[in-house]
Amino acid sequence: MTKAFPLDLQVERSLEHQETLAQALADLQARCDTQGSAEEWVWRYEGGGGFHIGASVMVHGDEVGPLMGLLDVIEALEQGRLPYVGRFTCFLGNPRAATQGVRFTEEDLNRAFKVCEDGDPVSYESKRAQALLPILDEFDLYLDLHQTILPVAQPFYICPWSVTSWRWARLMGGAQAWVTRHPQRGGGGLACAHAWVAKRGKPSLALELGALGFSPESRAAVWRSLSRAFKAVNSLYPVGGKLPQTTLEQLAHAQPDLAFYETSERVSFKDPLMSLAPGWVNFSPVQAGQLLSDPEVGPLIMSPTTGAVLFPKYPPRGAQGEALDPRPSELFRVVTPLHEHPTKLWSDVD
Repeated sequence: MTKAFPLDLQVERSLEHQETLAQALADLQARCDTQGSAEEWVWRYEGGGGFHIGASVMVHGDEVGPLMGLLDVIEALEQGRLPYVGRFTCFLGNPRAATQGVRFTEEDLNRAFKVCEDGDPVSYESKRAQALLPILDEFDLYLDLHQTILPVAQPFYICPWSVTSWRWARLMGGAQAWVTRHPQRGGGGLACAHAWVAKRGKPSLALELGALGFSPESRAAVWRSLSRAFKAVNSLYPVGGKLPQTTLEQLAHAQPDLAFYETSERVSFKDPLMSLAPGWVNFSPVQAGQLLSDPEVGPLIMSPTTGAVLFPKYPPRGAQGEALDPRPSELFRVVTPLHEHPTKLWSDVD
């Protein structure tokens, strides 16, 4: 169970968080002098080569943790302390939600990266997605940086399988676990930013770095991931007519491989009285038939299989213990390890 802090310490940390966020947003905004344009909150670096890496933070406005690591990378590139011969573009996904300290203002931006079929976009998030789509189309590699609402036992990638994406994920070392699936299976039609890039056949990774908030771990993971990617591009795509020094496969295999999981069960939130017992976090291990709910509150909920809990939900409750609307469609998922390496399971995927 997550330990609760005394109220006065919560307030103190909240004020510190707000001050840190305000300063970080101001630092990024000052570097993105394109207010009111399609390039708003977009920062670009031109290293001379053609390979283009993209990264995003705060597609959900309350996922602040990766922002500090991104600012570290920007500053190092500006000062010449981080050699890179390619192109790099990064952006803050939902600036309005970020400045308001909320996940989104009208709709989830990470469900809005799609072609508008019913005329012009209506919501702020839909308009923002339309402005970002041409930028996403530029990328040869895309890293979408996120955080989870609850703590995690370990960071993890979560996106469909691709051999090239796997090699970049292994090389960058942002996480040692990957929740994945065959690209033609499942997904529910979600219009995520990383899915838009993947549809173009480009390596694209969503990386969950831990619970909401600033942390040294999130900051370090962003630096590690992007600095390793830059170093790889320097070797793979040198400028000035030089020959590549290595291959992506060789660079990837020099790093430890990942552990692979798939979503085996999704437990829908079909009853507003369904309630998980306190203390479940992302990647908490569970056994088939294990009780997950409080037996004194609402219907009994058993784990449908052995694996680990992912995205457990604790929505606000009413006076009778019912989840308040709009409640999530899922109460939680269970992920299980793949029984073979994805290269063997899905040999038809490049």
